[in-house]
Amino acid sequence: METPDLSPHWRRYAQRRWLATKLKQQQFAEGTNPQRAQGIRAEIQRKAGQWQLDVTRIPPDPQPAEPTRLPGTVQVEGLPERVLLQRRSNGAGFVLGGMSVEAVQTSKSLQVTLRSREREDSIFVKLTRKGGLVRRHGLTIYADDGKSLLFRLEQVCVGRLVYRGGNPRVEVVVSGLEERQRICIRPGL
Repeated sequence: METPDLSPHWRRYAQRRWLATKLKQQQFAEGTNPQRAQGIRAEIQRKAGQWQLDVTRIPPDPQPAEPTRLPGTVQVEGLPERVLLQRRSNGAGFVLGGMSVEAVQTSKSLQVTLRSREREDSIFVKLTRKGGLVRRHGLTIYADDGKSLLFRLEQVCVGRLVYRGGNPRVEVVVSGLEERQRICIRPGL
């Protein structure tokens, strides 16, 4: 399940599908081999905890539909299930760890604001077809060559603005959580 070229959405779908299959195996084994069923149950609990998934919320046949990917709107991948993604007409927002994130899509750019919830600190990131921009404390850094621009919001997250190639996006790795959490924000289709 550790395939690096798999998008966070498809990785989450594969994890849910794996758990659904194991739950079916456990149910079958309970009638034929209770000892095997107990081993499967332990494996399900271990993986569900590792992946931060609630086994009681896994349908028997998970579908690969992606609710965070709507045409013409900001796409957010990699959010834990417990995080509420608030949709807006031209963007989305969420709170995770020590930060709040607001993403807005215009006709020419994707604009993301990351705010520390504990300190009065924020970063504004803008992604266009021609390059990227990071603004913090009145200082603006703009890049139109290369492939990416790195940024950091102290003690909250590190990130990368990728503006070259066929997959422009804002990647954020959130600090201060039990497990490393990588969030990817992309312009809508």
